[in-house]
Amino acid sequence: MGYDAFVRCNCYKEGKIKKPYFSEYLIETIDGFELNLPKNILDDKYLSEKIENDFFDWEYNGCEHEDMEYINCRISNAGGMGYLIGAIEYINKFEKIPLLMDYVKNCNGGFIDFKNIHEFKNEIDIFKKYGGIPIYEFRYINENDNAALDSTVSFNKEDEKKILLSKNNFQLYVLNGIFYISENNNVVFHASNLVIYRQKHDYSYVNLMTKEKYNCKFIFEDKCFKIYTKNKFTFLKNPEYFVELFNCFAEIFYDLIKASIETKNPIIWC
Repeated sequence: MGYDAFVRCNCYKEGKIKKPYFSEYLIETIDGFELNLPKNILDDKYLSEKIENDFFDWEYNGCEHEDMEYINCRISNAGGMGYLIGAIEYINKFEKIPLLMDYVKNCNGGFIDFKNIHEFKNEIDIFKKYGGIPIYEFRYINENDNAALDSTVSFNKEDEKKILLSKNNFQLYVLNGIFYISENNNVVFHASNLVIYRQKHDYSYVNLMTKEKYNCKFIFEDKCFKIYTKNKFTFLKNPEYFVELFNCFAEIFYDLIKASIETKNPIIWC
């Protein structure tokens, strides 16, 4: 599944192409044209099908822009959209980006009105500024076949301490891309990649890079970790700085904004 966006051209509005013979039945909508055929034509199957086919051909080939779209952009596949939505929701906690938040709700529908296009550009500038957000991926994996049972993604600023688990004097947290374990406010273990194993009520924290291990009897009660059975372990991936990914998303949005300004037409999500 993919997520796209486009901006309509003005060729028909500016008279750059001839009106089709069925122009009296055309209805212009925010994202293109629709046919509104009267009953007497709809009752004539041959005629109605001919007009519909000619309409689709005219819309696709009627001007220099395919489908009369001034620009059409693929924003992302479903996987990339998960990161994009997560990033937008995270950034909104620190700087309000209401138009992008609306996009999260309507990324396969809806539009950005031209009257809001400069506000939208300001939000994309904010979005791009956060291009270095560390992205942490938490995977719940079946130890027998290494199949991922579940996965969640978390975002936080590079210098922000993010507490993942806390109980009594025990803490597991992330800071500057490193996972730390502290007991009684003393750091006892750290790793950039971490695997957590469980056997009964004992837990082993293993540094994937050095194979160093730290054992404790801390019992997970935080439901997000879902470590309830012996054959599951949790894999915490170190942060990746998706600067290129953020820049790619931003440049796509900038291209759409430029097209909207040039045509004074809205950006349509699809």
